[in-house]
Amino acid sequence: FFSTPTPPTPMLRSLVGSEMCIRDRNITIYTNEGCIWCTRTKELMVRANVEYTEVKWNDIGVENQLKLKTRWPEAGGFPVVVIDDEYIGGLVDVAKLFLKKGLVTSGS
Repeated sequence: FFSTPTPPTPMLRSLVGSEMCIRDRNITIYTNEGCIWCTRTKELMVRANVEYTEVKWNDIGVENQLKLKTRWPEAGGFPVVVIDDEYIGGLVDVAKLFLKKGLVTSGS
């Protein structure tokens, strides 16, 4: 589905300095079956005590897949994390955001 990763989006940069708590935002994770990074992203959400909606890529149909590819062409692979309808990135981007917001620590 996705090609190569791209730099952080303006939304991600604005979330880092935002006073609004990540926990108050609408988070969606698009996942693919067998994707270890998807599993780790969901584990990160649990660790950060953040609610999210998981959308399994194979369950949404080709038409919706094409719409999402068009909507977020910058997405580089799975998982695809969207916060408040804006593409954020994958596991690393979300982990960095959560670290900066103090939702998780870099320890175990």
